[in-house]
This record gives sequence, C-alpha cells and structure tokens, in this order.
Amino acid sequence: MEPTLEEKLAVASELILQAPPGEVNDVFNDVRPIVGDDSEIEQGLLPALTQYNIEQFTLVELPNAKMPAMICPGARVELSSNETRYLDPRSSQTFVFDHLRLCAMDVLPFTPENEEIEKIRLELDAEAEQYVQDHFHGGIWSVFSQNKTPPESLTQPKAEKQIELSEPNTNPSAEATETGAGNMSPGENETEENLEVAIDSKSTAETVTNDECMNKEEVLNKPAEENNILDSSTAKFQLYIVGSKYNPGNYWTGRWRSVYEIDMSTAKIEGHINVNVHYYEQGNVQLATQHQPSIDLISAPANAAQVMKAIQQTESTFQNGLNAAYLNLGDNTFKQLRRALPVTKQKANWNNMRSKIVFNDEN
Repeated sequence: MEPTLEEKLAVASELILQAPPGEVNDVFNDVRPIVGDDSEIEQGLLPALTQYNIEQFTLVELPNAKMPAMICPGARVELSSNETRYLDPRSSQTFVFDHLRLCAMDVLPFTPENEEIEKIRLELDAEAEQYVQDHFHGGIWSVFSQNKTPPESLTQPKAEKQIELSEPNTNPSAEATETGAGNMSPGENETEENLEVAIDSKSTAETVTNDECMNKEEVLNKPAEENNILDSSTAKFQLYIVGSKYNPGNYWTGRWRSVYEIDMSTAKIEGHINVNVHYYEQGNVQLATQHQPSIDLISAPANAAQVMKAIQQTESTFQNGLNAAYLNLGDNTFKQLRRALPVTKQKANWNNMRSKIVFNDEN
C-alpha cells in the first residue's frame, strides 16, 4: 500500500528533527525523494524546520548588529495577532524570521519598558560575554528578561470608547414636562420625608467616595508584588549559550547548548545542558548527552558576578565528567561490549586447530 503524503511528511519531519549539528540542509535535501512532491515539501516541512531552528538556537545576522541574533524560546515576542517576532536584546531589535530561508525580515527597534530590569540584564550580559569568550570557540549568548512585553508600536491599539453626543434640546419646557418637574416651583410639594431622603442620599454618596479614596490609598501602600508592579529585585532572566564547531573535512560536527532560568530574588538557577557530536568517517557515530543542574547560591538576592561564577563551575564540572568518560571509553566500555571468553569458557588455541574435510564416497 502506497503511503499517503501526510505519512511521508511525518517521516521526513522526524528525520529533520534528528539532524546532527550543521547538517540540516543535507538532511532536507536527502528527504526530498521520500516526499516526492516538491510543491508540498516546503510548507509540509515548515513546522519541523521551525521546531528545529528554535531547539538548536539557530543564529541569524541582523542589520546594525555586531553579533548574530539567536532564535530560541526566550527570544519569542508574542503579539495579539498571529505574527511571531523574535527579540535581539543586544541590538534592541525585533524581527520576523523565515525558518525556511534562515533570514530576518521586518526589523524594528525595541525599547525596554523597565529601566531597572534592563540594568540588571546588562550586568548579566556583560558577565556572560566574558565567560563565553573565555570558554567557547565562537560561542554566542543572549540574556532575556522573562518580564519583557512587546512595545506599543508592535501591538494593536486599544479601541477608544465612543461617546454619542445627543442633540441639544431646543424645548426645555417639554423636557421638564416629561420628567414631571416642569410645573413644580421651588419648595412646592417638599415634605420632611423628601428632605430626609435627600439627606440620606447625600451621606451615602459621601460614604462611597470616602471608601473609594481609602481603597486607592490601600493599593498605593501595598507591596509591589501585590499590586503586580514589577520590582527589579523579583526579576527573572533567561541565559542562552550556544557553541558550534563544524569540521566536515575530518567528518565531524558538534554543538553545545545550555539555558538557565535565573531568579535573582531567591538566588536559584535551573539549567539544562545539551551536547551533540556527530562523527561520520566510515560510519555513523553520535554523542548525545544532557545535564539538568540545579544551583542554589549562598546569598540572596544574587548579583550577576555570583550567577556567572556558579554557572562556570557547573559547566566545568560537567565537561570534566565528559572527558573522564571519553578516556574510559576505550579501556573499559568497548571491552565490556565483547565476550572475553567464548561460550565454552575456554580460550581457543588457534595454532593447534585443524580442519577436516569429509567427502561422501559413493564407492
């Protein structure tokens, strides 16, 4: 039974998501014969390419930017419309990314709304720059604030209330007649009961007004977190680091990806590290490993220097563990994959072994 186009696209999408670092274009060209329909392959594989670019922290060049921007979950700026933009905090620009052609479009300036949070973000960015340049070959980093909001220029303006103005009444006496007050002179039909009702209404209005003022004072006197007012001490940030190295001449590629959720108020850091290496000379061998560190700093609230020092120690420990495992690979791991002795539990004496050929003699 011939598979349907949807089934072919599903298989091709899985292959793209498993593409090694720097080889997604080769995989894309290889899956073309699987789909067979070039008119459907681009749109059919676009969701897989989008997911791959975001997960692999794909880089893209921007105008007026000294370094490439990173396509990652923290860079997404969700708008009220269906359009998805990405933020480059280093150059203060947002853009639309073409996941098929790997280019940026519709680049617009971006202005942070909270200066205090932006100040802390810049401190983290400076510390991350020093760390990445010292430990990564061609590494790129980005620091995002989790409290970022799209600028007003990118969002749709709110609909203003429309007030319908009624035409001026040219016959005041008619209006007074309709309301029942046109033929009433001042003081006429006014009783003590009506006067008491008027006084009660006035006191009720004053009470409501005083309550509203008290509520406003309570709101102003509440802590910032209760009023949903963003405080710099409660800010949360995301740090993304990616380092890629391609050596197709020697048949290997590799990529290091790490992301950290940083809570400055509680001094806690939650991280996720992914390392992928592909070696394909006369074979196909891949290393895929990950590590999820959880870091608790000594003092809270934390500062940028403490955060980056803790991240450096964590990643150095993880890398040293990988190096130790690699050195142990040839001496122990590979030998454990083979039997030291055959099933008979005895070594074979190859020098004394003789083979006999038996012929069926019909005579």
